[in-house]
Formats: sequence, C-alpha cells, structure tokens
Amino acid sequence: MVAESTDDGRLSRSTCRALLFVLLATLLAQVWTLSRVEGYRLADSVEYMDRAHDTARGRGLGPESPRSFAFSAILLPAFYVAEALDLRDLRGVVLAVRMLQVLFGLGAVATVIVVGARAVSPACGLAAGLLLGTSPVFLQYTIEPLAGTAAALAILLGFRAALAPGGPASGRSRRAGIVAGSWLGFGALLAYQTLPVTGVLIGFLVVRGRWRGRALWASLFLTYLGWLVLQCFLDLAIYGAFGSTLVPYLADNVGAVVVRICYVLHLHGPGRWIYEHVLAPAELLRDSTGALAGEVRALQPPDWYLTRLTELAVPWPALVLVAAGAILLFTRRSWVLAAALGIVVLNVAILSLKGAKSFRLWMPILPYVALMAGAGFAALHERRVVVARALAWTGLVWACVLGLGIARDTNLAEHGGYWQAMDELASRADPAAPIRTSATYHWAARFRARRGINYFTLPHHLDRWKDLTEEERAETLTTLRSCHAFLTHLPVLHQDPRIAELLGREFRVAGIFWDPRASEAVGPVALFARPRVEPEGRVLLETEPLPEGGREAYLERVQHPSGVGFGEGDFEVTFLGWDLETGIAGGRGAWVTYHWLAERVDGNEHTIRDRLTDNLARELWNNSERGYGALATSTWSAGEVVRESYFVSVPSSTRRFGGPYARGELVPLELWVSVGSDASDAPPLAVRLPFEGSGLEPPSGESSSREHHRPIGARGTRWTRDGMVLVGGTFLPVPDHPSFPTDGGPP
Repeated sequence: MVAESTDDGRLSRSTCRALLFVLLATLLAQVWTLSRVEGYRLADSVEYMDRAHDTARGRGLGPESPRSFAFSAILLPAFYVAEALDLRDLRGVVLAVRMLQVLFGLGAVATVIVVGARAVSPACGLAAGLLLGTSPVFLQYTIEPLAGTAAALAILLGFRAALAPGGPASGRSRRAGIVAGSWLGFGALLAYQTLPVTGVLIGFLVVRGRWRGRALWASLFLTYLGWLVLQCFLDLAIYGAFGSTLVPYLADNVGAVVVRICYVLHLHGPGRWIYEHVLAPAELLRDSTGALAGEVRALQPPDWYLTRLTELAVPWPALVLVAAGAILLFTRRSWVLAAALGIVVLNVAILSLKGAKSFRLWMPILPYVALMAGAGFAALHERRVVVARALAWTGLVWACVLGLGIARDTNLAEHGGYWQAMDELASRADPAAPIRTSATYHWAARFRARRGINYFTLPHHLDRWKDLTEEERAETLTTLRSCHAFLTHLPVLHQDPRIAELLGREFRVAGIFWDPRASEAVGPVALFARPRVEPEGRVLLETEPLPEGGREAYLERVQHPSGVGFGEGDFEVTFLGWDLETGIAGGRGAWVTYHWLAERVDGNEHTIRDRLTDNLARELWNNSERGYGALATSTWSAGEVVRESYFVSVPSSTRRFGGPYARGELVPLELWVSVGSDASDAPPLAVRLPFEGSGLEPPSGESSSREHHRPIGARGTRWTRDGMVLVGGTFLPVPDHPSFPTDGGPP
C-alpha cells in the first residue's frame, strides 16, 4: 500500500531543503523565460490588467465582458498604487503583475511537491515539482498576467484539502470539505476553465466516499455552489447583470461540448435543439464582444492535443514516467493518484471536444500530469535495482532538459514590434504637446506609453475590418484621422484602400520594426506619425505635377533612373525609376520607392506588376496592387508623377534569396515590370525603351511560373516568359545573419 498523507503533514528536513532547491531552479527558469519576452503573448492578459486599471481610475465596466472580475481584483492594488502616485509609465506595474504570476507558479510547484510527498513519497513530490517547474507550458504562462496560473494554484490547494485523511462523517471531514470547496470555488471565480476539473474531483469524492463519506463531498459541494452564487452577485456588482459572465460561459462551453457529442453520435435532432435554444441566445448576449465561444464546428481536430503533446507541452520521457505512475496506481491503490489520473483523462477528453484548442487551457491540469510522472519516477527510483534507478533519473533529467528546450524554442516575441514602435514614439514625446496615439492591436502596445503620449483605443477593431458595417468603418476612419501617430502591422493596409490612402498621404513612416523569425505571422510593424511628430519620415503614397524642367530634371532626383515607357494610344505611362533604402529594421528589410509618370490616361484600371529578384530569378517582392489599392491607375491624372513606397523583407535563407552571393557582402538585385489591361488574359502592353522610338512587343511564351522564370534576350532587352521586362538593377547588402555562411560550405 502506498502511503497516504500523514496526520502531522510535516516533511523531513532533507525534503524541505530539496524543496527549496526545486523552487530556486523553477524561479531561475521563470526569470530566464521572462527575460526573453518581447511583447504580450495574448490579448487576454492585457484585458485583465485593463479592467483593473479602469477600476482604479474610477471608470465603470460595461456588461459586455465575458470574464469574471475576480482575477482583475487581485491586480487592483498595483494599479491603485500607480494611480495614487500619478504614474504614467506603467511598465513597472506590468512587471510587478508578472512577478505576482511567478509567485503563483512557485506556489503551485511547492503545493504539488507537498501533495506528492504525502501521498506517495518525497521522491514523487520532488520529481513532480521539478517536472512542473520545467514544463514549457508552465514557463510560458506563469509570466503572463493570465488567470489560469492563479486558478491552478487554488484548485491544487482544494485538491490537497479534499483528499486529506479524515473519518467519513467526522467534523474534520466537514471542515476539509469547506476548505476544499472554498479553494475550488475561488479557483472557479478566477477562471471558469477550472469547472471541469472541479466536476471530476467532486464526482470522484462521491464515488470514493459514497453515502458514508457525505460529510466531505456534501460540504464541499455546498460551499462550492455558494462561491458560484457569489460570482453571480459579483457580476451584478461589477457589470450590472446577475451572472452576466458565468451563464454565457456555461452556455457557450458546456453547450458546445454537448452539441459536439451529439454530432459525433449522429444525434442531430437534440444537437440542433441545444444549438438553437442554448447557444444562439448565448451568442446574442456576447455579440458586442465579437468573440463567440459557442462554435459547433471544430477549429482543430479532436486529436490535436495528442498529436502536438510532446512537441509543445509534455516531453516524451515525462510521458513514460506518467505511464509508470499509472502502473503504480493499478498495482498499489492510491486515491490521490486515481483522482489525478481521472482529472487529466476526463479534462483532456472534454477539451478535445472543443473547437478552439490551446495548451494554455492545460494550466489547471498540468500539476496532475506532473504528479503522475513523479509517481512513476518514485516507482522506479525506490526499487533496489540499479537499472530501474538509472532509468528513473535518466527519464527525469531528460524530460526537464527537453522541456527547457521547448521553452527556449517557443516564440515569445510575436508582437514585439508593437513594443518597439511605442518605445520609438516615446523617444519623440513631449509632455508639453502630447501625442494622440492608437494602434491596430490596441492591446499590443497597452501600458507601454509614457508621459507625452495619450494612448487610446479605436472605437472598432481595425484588424476586423471585414466584419464592420459601413457606419462602423466610417467612425473608425474619422477617429483615425484624429491621431497624431498610429501603430499597425503592414498587412492591415491591404484590407481597404481607404486605410492606405489615409495613412499613406497624411502620415509619415517614422520606423519599421520587423524580425521575421519572431513575427512572421504578424508582419512588419510600422510607426505612422504626422509631420509635426516626424517631419522627415518616409512617405508611403504621394502624387504631384511634373515639376519644372520636365522629365529630365525629375530623373536627376531618382536614385536609379529608368525612363521605360509602357502602353500606347489612350494610355501611356513611364517608369521614371526607383529608389532603394537598405538597412531598414536592423538590416532585415529595405524601403523601395517607385516613380511613375502618367503621360496619357483613359480612366480605366490597368494592371501593373513589379517583381524584385536575385540573379537566379528567386523572388524578393512581387506586388500587383498599386499603393495597397489606393493608387489605382483609374485615378491617375495626365502629367502627374505618382510615387509609391513599400517595405521589402529580405529573406534570411540562402535557399530563398541570394544563393552563393549571400555569402559575401552584396547580392545582385533586378527589377522587372509589366503593364497590362484589367483583363486577366490580356497580353502586356507594348514597351517603349528610352533609346528606341518604336514600341517593343514582349516575346510570346508560357504563363508565369517559377520554373519558367528565366530571362531571355530580345532586341537588346531582357524579358521573363510571362512578359515582364527588366527595367533596372542594383546590389543589395547582405543582412548580418548566421544563416548566411561564409566558409564556402553548402548554404
């Protein structure tokens, strides 16, 4: 029989010293992870702080919030202090909140050590604590202001209290039930995602104690139910509606899971009834937030957690230890391990039925995974066989090393460009003339502003442009016009020409912030500022009449003049040349500007394609939308010069760009252009070279493809097989990046 918790609950002195060592190791791992953070991981973490900040400033919270206020209440003291001191730079407050999360994480590690030591052995507890403290999911989310970490600690304390020894009808059992119910209820207030964990634990206690042990589970359940009622009153006090966050959550999540089960069992009738009578009303309640959790169809397949488990969350040596712990459970009965295994299995099954999946949702169940792995370590370590002990230590060390490796490879800077852009703006701020500022991802730069910056949120999310009504779009553009500066990732400009038109003409680009290794999914972040903030910034879009002196005088202003003409008859344009500014975003990109002269225009839309390539025709840039859609040729005027600029990312792989030239200092860069009608199957328009008076037709060839993109000669020019003509070339400096070898070896 595996030993259960002792009455006095004391740990030996050597175990206490080992516990302190595990806590210190965990703290070092957390600080190391925190040092690598650049930007917020999730909007949720900012939302918790935002509500605490608004409350500290005396602002009311509306009923549209989908989350309990309990976790934000824990953060309130830090923001009350900031408000009392009139702090405008809240970066220190955010750091304090993160360190509070670190403490919650350390508390969870200490508690799982105590539970494992009392339920199985000190070796089990210490191994479980070490595995939890080096878990990549644990390290990621114990440094972010998220309720899951604090809730995991509360649930773990409730688990410890519920499984403490005591008679089935004794006063101690009632007290244990009240204590456990309070911790579990508090965990529910912090994060509703703990509801399935508590449900499994209560069901386990009922099965274990049956009617004779009702003193424990009945007092626990009633206490827990009281906390849920308290949550409904908390919603009423904070948001003005009884149960305004709890009821929609239950409808969205429980209802969605039940509908999913009905779908799997082909019970379409009951599933449709639940969707129409439960989920649909819940979606109406949540419509103002734009985030509907009650999705029937799966965003990821049901086996997503299993297929990604060892890659993102639990290293496979730890899974081997979990299996050994399960064998120990079945060979020598332990109620604690049985409860831990039941919580993990049933909660993973429930989470797998939900459409949206993230290992962040595993925070409340990670301690029980670690507890099972610790039991497996103890089962091997306590055998008097050298091989078994060697396997135990090998599995433990290997699991910790792999966990830290996953944490090291986890991207913690995906939205770091917003922080860098705000820091750049802060360096230009003047408290005497505050800069009115906003951002596309308003949360990504929250609490980064300092004195001299009035940071606010747009009335509607700019990145959800397609979901907005025309009235909401007009309101957003009007508010955007009131900004002195604006932070956005550049892909947003492609959503609507009106966005590019406003930012491109009225603002200057004061900086581009881009690290493709970290922010490839987001894209480059640009700091747009009005001329009063950045008078010398780069211009995205610009038009002007041809200046005095004509074309020849203008060509002297162009870095790489060209003068190649396109078209004939009613439509003729001349490509005057292009400018190239390198070294942008730490050498990871370049700023290219095209100069066009409208000779004759017919008011129709014509397709202009440009392509930047290396000498092996590998593409660096291929754009077919003039000025992000804001400079359509149908809007050009005769005699007008049109300038359009773009940020161009330089690939960091020699296989994608540069080839052998990337081993040196410069890479050959070629620019190809073609102009065609708006018909997709129409051939390119004729080309007029600067040194030839007659039009030059491109040679016939196959359609564009990477295989057929090879220059061919024709009357002194170079063409591609899809009709693009070479209009210029230069050299691009090689970025300083380790993927560009200079030792002569293969790239």
